[in-house]
Amino acid sequence: MPNTAIAEHDGPVRAELEHFLKRHRCRPKPTEVDQLVARVARVLTRRERRPAATATRISVRLPGLHDAETGRIDAAKVAEFIGVPLADLARGIGARYTTVHKTPASPALQAALAPIKRSLEVLDQVVGNRGSVRAWLNSQHPDLGLRTPLQAIVEGHADALCNILENAIQGLPT
Repeated sequence: MPNTAIAEHDGPVRAELEHFLKRHRCRPKPTEVDQLVARVARVLTRRERRPAATATRISVRLPGLHDAETGRIDAAKVAEFIGVPLADLARGIGARYTTVHKTPASPALQAALAPIKRSLEVLDQVVGNRGSVRAWLNSQHPDLGLRTPLQAIVEGHADALCNILENAIQGLPT
């Protein structure tokens, strides 16, 4: 007794297969065609029985660095996380301290804060805890001319640090 789910696919599969064989000038034995149609129909039936894929949950790494109201990166929270005065961070991102102090999650600051946030995300992923992230940020790095990553950030070279970390997680030499 044929499986009804497989039988549903038999007609469309057989027609597509016969078209393919004709186009490629193949002349298999009729029993081979029947076997192939049955196999393809079984595969299609199995796929239909699989549960629908569930959406992958998208999460934001280090959500505490974002402004709760706007969702943008907050310079004051970043400065506190890395342990530097807001004035130093403001200088590093090329902004006036008064502006950063007044509106730390300003849209105008987002492009400058993004490489810092990305660097912190990578470090959080690799190192795992805030204390170790801070220790790494305060350790000299040969690719930064023996400056610390924190010095690179406050001197306005957050992009260089971000590139070093991105290359490291991809296994590329710096």
